[in-house]
Amino acid sequence: MYFEKMGIYGMNEIEDAVLAALVTGDPLLFIGAHGTAKTTLARKIAEAMGLKFHAYDASKGLFEDIIGFPNPDSISSGQIDYVSTPLSIWDKEFILVDEISRARAEMQNKWLEIIRGRQVMGKNAEKLKYVFSAMNPPSYAGANPLDEALAGRFAFIINVPQASQMGREDVRKIMNNVTKDDAVVMNNAKETSMNEKETLGFVAFLKESIKFTKQVETKLGAELENYIILFKEIATSKNLLIDGRRLGMMKRNLVAYLSVVILKNAIEEYTFQSLEPHIKAAVNYSMPFEAFDSEGAGKRVKYIANMAYDMSFNEQTRNIVSLNTEENVEALTQEVVNGNYAFLKNAMTRLCEIVKSKSDIEKKPRAFAAIKALAKKITSGELVLHSEDTERMLELYRGLYDMSGRRNYRYSALHFCITMVHDLVIDDSVADLTMFKPVFNALRNEEEDQVSKDKVKEVLKNMKDFNLGRK
Repeated sequence: MYFEKMGIYGMNEIEDAVLAALVTGDPLLFIGAHGTAKTTLARKIAEAMGLKFHAYDASKGLFEDIIGFPNPDSISSGQIDYVSTPLSIWDKEFILVDEISRARAEMQNKWLEIIRGRQVMGKNAEKLKYVFSAMNPPSYAGANPLDEALAGRFAFIINVPQASQMGREDVRKIMNNVTKDDAVVMNNAKETSMNEKETLGFVAFLKESIKFTKQVETKLGAELENYIILFKEIATSKNLLIDGRRLGMMKRNLVAYLSVVILKNAIEEYTFQSLEPHIKAAVNYSMPFEAFDSEGAGKRVKYIANMAYDMSFNEQTRNIVSLNTEENVEALTQEVVNGNYAFLKNAMTRLCEIVKSKSDIEKKPRAFAAIKALAKKITSGELVLHSEDTERMLELYRGLYDMSGRRNYRYSALHFCITMVHDLVIDDSVADLTMFKPVFNALRNEEEDQVSKDKVKEVLKNMKDFNLGRK
């Protein structure tokens, strides 16, 4: 909508996140391949807002370029002031710190102060309103993952799309677009920019969005906070740590992003539930992990965002998963059997937490009972899960009820497995052997110390058929 009027094409997907960053004023980081118009986008936004802009190349810039040179007169009077140059930051209102991942460590630390507090050597850059930065993906040769402390200063972390990911129409527009840096001898008069009316409309929209954040905060603030808390708790269980600063950024990002979406799309009635995709998108743009190359973090963030959302607006679900009462055990089991797969994911995570926790002692027996009930339903065929979830639940059960080491049992899972492989009842494939032990223990008749070979074989076959069908 707005970006195309500026002559920036193929970036509609990230436009709302960038506009939200303009609403909050918090630092933003672009991650993208070379030639994805990161610098041009920042420059065009600054022009549309009427702000004095400069793009610094962090890989080449010297500190003197940023601050200017010490003024001898100020030093003699006991103060430190600087003689500004055209590159100095003191009169800039909007800056882009480009190639920040290619800067030396000591220079990154100096940029940290600017990004964090718009200060240089403790002196405020009083005119500076927006600090954007840009980097290539950490996989690029010569690019380095950002220090986690530096990455943590950026509220929005946005992956910029490449032309290879765009549709034909966007590619055609990009192909025919000319910026002031292109074909300077031939003709650069075709650069697309906003006209005066469009510029005024853009600035007015940002001002309206800033005001509208108060309404969104009033209406959705409590639900958003609850969602962020659940996200943090689930992320912690997945070894994805969210610090206090990031939690504050998430709250501001969500409020700003939703304000932009609601106004831009003229949404008259909205609720936490109706804004689901936008809430999840805002959270995804709020995570810093890709800046320091945390492997697989992107997928985990989406998974956690989905899980937290599914739990956040259902008070009954939260009560069940808490396992505060015996009734919760039966309710949890029934809810899973009823086919609520999102609930199952949440329940499995919570059960694992209770089992591993050194606290929650009073909940452990209820967690054990729920795990045993679910394992029985899996082996009986009443509960059919994705293969990875089947393995996860049965492995959890095995850890609690593995009888193979008990001397007073005539059968051990290992001995029984060897016998069945020898008798060609089951294959010696990794899949069968992985599944066998928990299946064996789930089917054991503990009173008579018996196991039905036919039943084990049937369960393993059903699981294998189901899992292969999934693939």
